[in-house]
Amino acid sequence: MPKHETVCAVVVTYNRKNILLECLDSLLKQTHALDAIYLIDNASSDGTPDMLKKAGFIKEILSGQSETVEDEHSIRMLSEGTQGKEVTIHYVRMHKNTGGAGGFHEGVKRGYNKGYQWLWLMDDDCLPQINCLELLFKATRLNTYALYGPIVADADTGEYVWVSADLKQKHFHSDTHMVRYVPFNGLLINRWVVHQIGLPLSKMILYGDDVEYGLRAKRMGFNSYISLKSYLTHPRVKTVNIMFSILKCPYLYDEKRGYYRLRNGIYISKHYARELGLGWIRLIFRLIKNSACWIFGRSISHKTIIQAIIDGVRM
Repeated sequence: MPKHETVCAVVVTYNRKNILLECLDSLLKQTHALDAIYLIDNASSDGTPDMLKKAGFIKEILSGQSETVEDEHSIRMLSEGTQGKEVTIHYVRMHKNTGGAGGFHEGVKRGYNKGYQWLWLMDDDCLPQINCLELLFKATRLNTYALYGPIVADADTGEYVWVSADLKQKHFHSDTHMVRYVPFNGLLINRWVVHQIGLPLSKMILYGDDVEYGLRAKRMGFNSYISLKSYLTHPRVKTVNIMFSILKCPYLYDEKRGYYRLRNGIYISKHYARELGLGWIRLIFRLIKNSACWIFGRSISHKTIIQAIIDGVRM
């Protein structure tokens, strides 16, 4: 990467102040120095601002009760070789919880408008290894105008958390592997690509915003790759087996999450059937499978399931 090009991490957080601090610490220890961090706080109510001020990430407590507010503060990198390099912390306190999708929409928009050349997206519970960003940038030599992500693994077991079916192989002929999309768990993207494909969809609220973004990029001619040497840990999504273990479905513990997961899944299946390789028969089967996960495997009401299906089709 040319020395004059800047890189900004975009971290979205909500009520996870302790793991957020670990995430920020891992960013400051990167062997490839960051120029900035956009920290989007979705109106956390667990004392996140107090923790950030105490740790030196922000100068003052911002309420953001009626409007979104931003604090800008400088802090130093911590890794050997980057110590002394100052990083600008853009702390954005949202006036309401806009979900992960709304947070990434806001963070990418602000980072892009600020002029940063590269944006590195992740949740607050992502912990990149110290050379994660450095290795991602090495992967971009393949093609600057593509989307790149690290291997995402469970922090406790080391097993892959997100993986395409064939990524479970152990033998590859290169250091990168093309995938349909890269999750917002370490996605590295050039600002020119953002200029071409636009911002993450805030209307997704929860779940699927990264899938939609990657498929949209694919539709517009931009490939997505996993760097097989770059590494990041993220908690595994719990799953449950239903219908005599015929289906394996994500475990979600409230109606709101179930609604958005089903609604957004239907929206993506409908709008990106070609990118997903879905003909009409496979598309209908996918929609039935998504619906079955909630009908047979959840305590979510049938009314919510029906509303999610209707909204997903209309969306």
